[in-house]
Amino acid sequence: MDQPALLDDVRKRSVQPFVDWAEQLKRHAPWLKTVIRGRLGGWNDVDDVLQELSARVYGAARRPLVADEAAPWLYRITIRLCLTRRRSAGRQKNFLRRWMTATQTPRRSTGDLLEHFAEAELAASLRSAIDQLPQIERDVFLLKHAHHWTYQAIANHLGCTVHTVEHRLLKARRLLRGLLASAAEVTE
Repeated sequence: MDQPALLDDVRKRSVQPFVDWAEQLKRHAPWLKTVIRGRLGGWNDVDDVLQELSARVYGAARRPLVADEAAPWLYRITIRLCLTRRRSAGRQKNFLRRWMTATQTPRRSTGDLLEHFAEAELAASLRSAIDQLPQIERDVFLLKHAHHWTYQAIANHLGCTVHTVEHRLLKARRLLRGLLASAAEVTE
């Protein structure tokens, strides 16, 4: 492109009228509503997405300077908002499903209740014994058995060798056995 043609293009853009975004949103709203409905599968969230679109348009730092570029730009923003809305709805649905299964407790018979209390007592004594371990052995034990880290990952995290991790884990298990045995003698 030669220099005079470039200047003419700049002049044309500078004399073009300012883009009225309220008018553009009003003009493109009918077909954008159809796009939103198609992407979300219903009319429930159409107005919410259009409101978010308006907020994004007015909050955008870079908007098209030419009215002809408004439609594709609005379409791109609308598609992103629809995808975000669907992802959010999916996450919420999965969270509710997980929460419902976690909060449902099956009915237990008397024998099951006794087993449940025995398991709870055992878990409490195990937690108490783990709390009595020295700090470094407790860290290694929890990283290995609660967080399922590998020996190498623990060694990298603590800045020691794999052999040291193995030794500390062996020491933690021995101490834990002794603490649990002494706790069992006290309760008997």
